[in-house]
Amino acid sequence: IICIIADEYKRHGGIPVKFFGHPVPTATGPAVLSLRTGAALLPLFVVRQQDDSHRVMIDPPLACEPTGNRDADIRNLTALFTERIEHYVRRYPDQWWWTNRRWRGISRGDKHYRG
Repeated sequence: IICIIADEYKRHGGIPVKFFGHPVPTATGPAVLSLRTGAALLPLFVVRQQDDSHRVMIDPPLACEPTGNRDADIRNLTALFTERIEHYVRRYPDQWWWTNRRWRGISRGDKHYRG
């Protein structure tokens, strides 16, 4: 089992995928590792409960059948895990602790740019 934090801003080596409706550079490492090894990507999230205990939430493996087009497969799988992250952030917005500037990847022309 390998745990990879996949919601960080990637200035180099990332690809733009939609996150909250905006294309932001996203790390491709989880997708590349999965496609190279055949290992499943299993989304896992830790949610704090009201009594300050934590609940581990494990989703089913992401379903992404390789097409043979490496770039498209990486993009599709990266978009899939980014959608799962967005799902949990929307569900538990008060628990998403972010230590980097993900929105840095949005162009200055975008109305939501906060550079």
